[in-house]
Amino acid sequence: MDTFPRNGLGTLNMPNNESGTEAVRCAIEDAGYRMIDCAVHYNNHEAVGRAFHDVLTRGVVKREELWITTKLPNYRHKPEEVEAECRQNLKDLQLDYLDLYLVHWPISYDEPTSKQIATFPLNDYGAIAQTHVPFIDTWNEMEKLVEKGLVKHIGVCNMTIEMLERIRYEPRVKIQPYVNQVECHLYMQQGPLVDYCTKRKMHITGFFLFGGDGHIPGPRLLEDPVLQEVAKEVGRPAGSVAIKFVLNLSPIMTVIVKSSSLAHQKSNLNTNFELTEDQMNRLRSRQRFRYANEVEAIYKSNIFSDAY
Repeated sequence: MDTFPRNGLGTLNMPNNESGTEAVRCAIEDAGYRMIDCAVHYNNHEAVGRAFHDVLTRGVVKREELWITTKLPNYRHKPEEVEAECRQNLKDLQLDYLDLYLVHWPISYDEPTSKQIATFPLNDYGAIAQTHVPFIDTWNEMEKLVEKGLVKHIGVCNMTIEMLERIRYEPRVKIQPYVNQVECHLYMQQGPLVDYCTKRKMHITGFFLFGGDGHIPGPRLLEDPVLQEVAKEVGRPAGSVAIKFVLNLSPIMTVIVKSSSLAHQKSNLNTNFELTEDQMNRLRSRQRFRYANEVEAIYKSNIFSDAY
């Protein structure tokens, strides 16, 4: 697919079994999704790959009608490992190429003994032991994947303006990131970052649009009184309004939302309605600068301050 779809399906927390396969198949065949966002860290490539194989071999869609994204895991940043990892991802997903390959996080560490957070290698201070692979070395290998036809576009996730500026002015960089995928929702609107990416014509993809849905203590985003009020005014579910709000933050904003329910998949994809400027302003006022992704608790370091 040549055009980056604005609304896609996330696969975080989908099981690596037949129910995960069925959820993705259902999203493509029954709900009409054309962008599917994957990641090695989600531990379900095989299930998702079976869904791709099914819909493609049955002719439900053509490969060029899908936009498929996955991500380089944190423990494969070493330059000599990047291409082999990408090829393994393609094998697991049963694909010949990726539309978009992202560097999942701007940190690297040694491969854990299992995919559970508790088994990640730790340093003497109890934080995940980072390997400090220079990011530009990793990025140069990502560029080669485009040259070899393994991926069409490359991008990053969870990067700050300062990190993106380093890439922008690094003389060894030949391909600038196509997209920066970050947490973005009513309670973490990412205003300066969204403005920066928009001015640079760099796509920005928002995830956790429902505020992580209970990831951290505190008010649940979908129960926010202003969001509920606006949803009632436009006659749409609160989730649809939360998605539309983020899409309205930039003309090049895209979003990914995870759901295994066909009804929710269809509802999340249906953003064919408008929000007035007054409604947008009332929703903007709900900004709380609150991340749902517990990065510091997981990595025991402030990744967003200066990660590479």
